[in-house]
Amino acid sequence: MATLIYRRTQQVHMDKLDEAMKIATEQAKIFKDLTGNDELVSFQIGGNPRTICRQRMVEMDKLGEDDQKVSTDPKWQELEKQHKGVFVDGTMVDEMRYVINMPE
Repeated sequence: MATLIYRRTQQVHMDKLDEAMKIATEQAKIFKDLTGNDELVSFQIGGNPRTICRQRMVEMDKLGEDDQKVSTDPKWQELEKQHKGVFVDGTMVDEMRYVINMPE
């Protein structure tokens, strides 16, 4: 089975990093509860520190299934509404990487 690293990075408005981290970590908890998989939340050291990165390792065939579980959750949807004014619109960058050395 193919494993992917899925990473989403987005810029955060000035003085909103704490709020962004709170939203992202709450969403990571929901992701874990609904899928059984971890989502790591990080921010950049150096460069532009006002970015939040959320990263997960997922099985390629489960990617859409996991997203559907999460996106239909009412708590998740409420947190998505809180993004406005915290995360900078138009700065979201998604990256999917194929893992080539996954242990069996």
